[in-house]
Amino acid sequence: MSLSDEITSKNSNYSSINDESMKEKKISFRETYQNYITAFIICSLNLLNVTDRYVVSSVLIDVQHYFQVDKSTAGLLQTAFLLCYMAFSPLNGYLGDRINRKYLLVFSLVLWISSTLLGSYVPADKFYLFVLSRCLFGVATASFETIAVPIIGDRFFNDQKQRNRVIILFCMGPPLGTGLSYLIGILSKDLEPDDWRFSMRITPFALLLILISILTGYFEPKRGKDLKITNNDSNSSSFSQDLKILIKNKTFILLSLCWITGIGALSGFSWWSPTLIDYSLRYHQLPYDLDNLKKAYSLIQSLSGVVGLLIPYQLSIYFKKKSYEDIDCFFISLGFFSSSFFMFLYLASIKISAYLTICIYMLMLIFFNFCWVLETNIFLDIVQPRLRSTANSMMIFFLHLFGDSSSPYWIGLIADKCLDLHTKNTVLSSLYCAQLSNYPLVFVFFISGSFALFTTLSFKKDKQIASNLTN
Repeated sequence: MSLSDEITSKNSNYSSINDESMKEKKISFRETYQNYITAFIICSLNLLNVTDRYVVSSVLIDVQHYFQVDKSTAGLLQTAFLLCYMAFSPLNGYLGDRINRKYLLVFSLVLWISSTLLGSYVPADKFYLFVLSRCLFGVATASFETIAVPIIGDRFFNDQKQRNRVIILFCMGPPLGTGLSYLIGILSKDLEPDDWRFSMRITPFALLLILISILTGYFEPKRGKDLKITNNDSNSSSFSQDLKILIKNKTFILLSLCWITGIGALSGFSWWSPTLIDYSLRYHQLPYDLDNLKKAYSLIQSLSGVVGLLIPYQLSIYFKKKSYEDIDCFFISLGFFSSSFFMFLYLASIKISAYLTICIYMLMLIFFNFCWVLETNIFLDIVQPRLRSTANSMMIFFLHLFGDSSSPYWIGLIADKCLDLHTKNTVLSSLYCAQLSNYPLVFVFFISGSFALFTTLSFKKDKQIASNLTN
């Protein structure tokens, strides 16, 4: 080979190497951009979804006055939302494992924005239309919630550290969103004192920006990316076959039972906790303002959520470095057992000091929030990617069927039966009955912790089965 030929050959090799490195940089930049845009979209939607769920309850008294309905009729708003959310979750989970999830996100947002905005313009004599708007919002929520966690798992499938960070941001949605809903309710009263409907016209503008981001910058991640079991990107099996696989997953069943009982107990308690705090302050004859109470309640929810999410995340990283793979299961059980203990202290001390009970309430929420991030991590570890939307939808369905759709009712029923036994309906009797009706939740939290503890027996095996189907 001549000298000129050798130089030409080397130059061509260098140019090919440079071309490959440039392609890798472009791919790396594209992946990084998609990671950030996906994290922004999913986490923002989760925050705003929880906000829109509870913004009506933050102005519920004004809603009752506007539509001229009693408390039980106003309660239909939450019931209608939950029923539609629950009923449409399996369908959206089935579709989420089979079609491009970008279509589901767009459908969810269009329906979400429309139902929220149109609901704020319903006339005072058309309460049934307002209930219908909450039903449509439930359908939109089902379309988003069933695919949110699977999208995070698929987008960050090869970066466990980054996935955990995004899950933390995602799980901050419920506590921060609950607090934000009460703040929006108070803010809307300051801006439009005579029109509660203004509180429902704030989030749609943010949702519109996210919708534009999805249409212009979001690309669907492949399900699992490296699945061995199928050559295409979607699930071609039947719904019944998927359910058979999930039923055989012992950790998934135990995790579902843990979450159904835990969320059911927390939802029932959260529904009645402002009433308990109100009775406690009145019993101790402490002056307070209702709006200030709502602000304090929202602040407690938000702070407890942030602290409760960050502590177990750091502890989980530390122990996993020491090869404790199932440490997340132990931390979830610790969270529920501690929640059970602090709930008992909360109820037992409610007649002693109102401020002490609020501090104990905050500790209880911190320990409960131990569970959010860790539960999501366990779910992604034990469920194979092509079944995640279906699995998530079934958890949502049974959670609302046996959990938060019924717990506020039977707690209120116990309180009413207790009040019937008292000849006089005083503040003391109301406080006593509200206190008594919440005591069963102490036992329910303990059961949740037991289910979480049992997951340690099957977690490693089910995680290995799921990992064998990937990579």
